[in-house]
Amino acid sequence: MTLAVHTGIAASDVICLRRLGYYWQSRNHHEAIEHLRGADAGSAGHLTTLLSLKTRGGYGHDTMSPTNVSRSVRAMQHLATAARAA
Repeated sequence: MTLAVHTGIAASDVICLRRLGYYWQSRNHHEAIEHLRGADAGSAGHLTTLLSLKTRGGYGHDTMSPTNVSRSVRAMQHLATAARAA
């Protein structure tokens, strides 16, 4: 799950870089989502999904549910596809 989150974040950076000429470098996740929305509105929800799972997946002690793992992989795949298309 952590790999899906980091891949999705990197893909979001590529989308913004290609479409806006720069990517967001703040640690504020809400700002990064809004920045991505300006570059590709359809991808912003997928980044939201990944960032909502980031803390639990990367730092939590509980096992992630198969549903959340699937959600993160789908979101990552969407963002990777959008980055390739950008």
